[in-house]
Amino acid sequence: MVDTIKKTEAEQSWEFFWEYKTNSARINWISQIEKDDGFIFGDQWDEKERNDLKKRGAPDIVYNVLGRVANWLVSMLTANKINSRAAPVTQSDAMLTEALNTYDALVWNKSSGDIAFDQVIEDCVFRSCGYLLHYYDPSQNDYRGDVRYMRVDPREVYVDPASREWDYGDAECIIIAKLIPVKRAKLLYPDLEKKIDKIAGEYQESTSLILTLSQDTVGDDAIEKWTPEQIYVGGTGDTKVGGRINQIWLLNRYTKERFPVWQFINPLSGELVETLEDPKKIFDDEGVLSPEIVKIYKWRVRRVESLQDDILLEDEILPLLEADYPIKPFSFSWLGNPFPMSMITSQEGKQRFLNKCLSITVTNAQIASNPKLLAQSGSLVGPVGPMSIDEWRNNWSAPGSLNFYQGGEGLSAPKEVYPQSLNQAFFTLCKDIIFEIEQEVGIFSIMAGDPSQAPSTYRATLSIQENGATRHKRLTRRIEAAMERLKRVSFQQTLAYVTVMDAARVVVDEQGKEIEFTPEAWSLANWSQNVATTAGSSLPTNRIAQLQLHMELLDRAVVRPKDVRKYLDIPNVQKIDEEMDELIATQQQLQQTTETNKALSQEVTRLSHALQEADRRVLETQYEAKLQKALVQTQSRLEIESSQLTQAIKEKADNGLSKPTSR
Repeated sequence: MVDTIKKTEAEQSWEFFWEYKTNSARINWISQIEKDDGFIFGDQWDEKERNDLKKRGAPDIVYNVLGRVANWLVSMLTANKINSRAAPVTQSDAMLTEALNTYDALVWNKSSGDIAFDQVIEDCVFRSCGYLLHYYDPSQNDYRGDVRYMRVDPREVYVDPASREWDYGDAECIIIAKLIPVKRAKLLYPDLEKKIDKIAGEYQESTSLILTLSQDTVGDDAIEKWTPEQIYVGGTGDTKVGGRINQIWLLNRYTKERFPVWQFINPLSGELVETLEDPKKIFDDEGVLSPEIVKIYKWRVRRVESLQDDILLEDEILPLLEADYPIKPFSFSWLGNPFPMSMITSQEGKQRFLNKCLSITVTNAQIASNPKLLAQSGSLVGPVGPMSIDEWRNNWSAPGSLNFYQGGEGLSAPKEVYPQSLNQAFFTLCKDIIFEIEQEVGIFSIMAGDPSQAPSTYRATLSIQENGATRHKRLTRRIEAAMERLKRVSFQQTLAYVTVMDAARVVVDEQGKEIEFTPEAWSLANWSQNVATTAGSSLPTNRIAQLQLHMELLDRAVVRPKDVRKYLDIPNVQKIDEEMDELIATQQQLQQTTETNKALSQEVTRLSHALQEADRRVLETQYEAKLQKALVQTQSRLEIESSQLTQAIKEKADNGLSKPTSR
């Protein structure tokens, strides 16, 4: 614990930095990181082992299975873009979250986020831990300021050794310390050039120190002021005399502290307001009746930037409602402290054993092809006389050579000594070691593209893929959780630092028009109650096996063709999806039109039949009318004729009665 009584913020940062830097656990961890860095790139024999191999004539061959597996693990963990997003709590917050996601994607792109994330995961696998920082840069966006993401070298991050949480959230402070040249410091801070010269001059005025190559520090009188990395020493030989400062430490210290917060109800809007300054004085100065004010204490993150222990550059409280550090660790194997273990460290012993097995195998093959020669002293001669051992050996190994030796009493011909053949179990052991490394890491040969290890069915491929990915669930959960926590920080800082106008320019509606936000909507006050975050994953899927599986599901009409096409290795698959969607929509419209035409055709047929029936009925009605008319006419004519006939008969009858009867 650093004694902070009567010390400036710059001095406190420097003492925290020295406390963490000289911690024995951190020193061992940094040493292991440097060792792992060389090991993964082929430096897998130490000096003693190389000397022993050289004495035996054995090669220091490296069969870097661990490097191959580690690189494939990094590739797998970064196969897809990790997509942690803001999600609305209610539907009315959808526009705000969409704006946050869109703006964050733009910032991620401007920060080369994909490359930074790849490097962070490489740090995680190779060097046990990677760091990603979200920060505010006032020089961006034409000096209007903007937020950015940045990868931080794990060797430049100093964490409280007493921290026990996986994301170091309980750390007393986290320090990012960088060594920058003095000239660079003057360019960055031209107003502080004299103070920077004074810092460098303080060491130049006390160059009476005698620095030896074995010293880890520069002396007791400078241990709290200078570090060995800063000192350029002159002189020759084992003793270095004098020196000068050519680099200076730039420190960024993040701490969690409790600050007083005043809460009151705004008399105009009726909303709850929080401020870090006592508002009572403001109300009194303006002559406004002061509302009821409540003073509470809340945790906030404080950032202090300084040069060495003398110059305070900046001291601010970060605008985070959730007191969470803006730098997040991505640890490979968290051990309950800030010094995790890398994959290289965990598999180093097996890789060394594999290299030794390969060296033995190659040495055995060399001896078998060029065996040892056993000869008696004085028996080796040339065609014209005695020959040196080197000359005789070279002549012996030449193809088709003629070799002489001295015969006689007590002398025998030289004999070749062949090595014993290696047992087959030896080679099986080498394969077992390779399989053990692959199994523990979760990257099998087939996942690295080895066709000789491919199973006969895609279901077996899926099984291998699933079993391999399962081994990384614990690691990926930490990666996803760290990214989700960092996104929460990024969304809060975006709301606090980015103006409404800058946000509205990158968010457009479906017609491509800018969406205007009100200051009330684009506000940090809406964060905690209106916005949530969801975690994303960067793990890949086995594309070929998944494609075959989805083809079967497509045949059974379980999935859509669109779900299958995403597994095709086609660069313009999105455009194809859009065209296929349009084609499907056209086909559906054509189907609907065909069905409509069919229905209309049936209706036309029905109406035609109805019309024919109506025509028939009209004709029948007309015929009935004509027949009725003819019947009426016939009946009238018959009645007339009948009447006439009756009249004629009557007249004849009357005429007959009126004539006299002749006798």
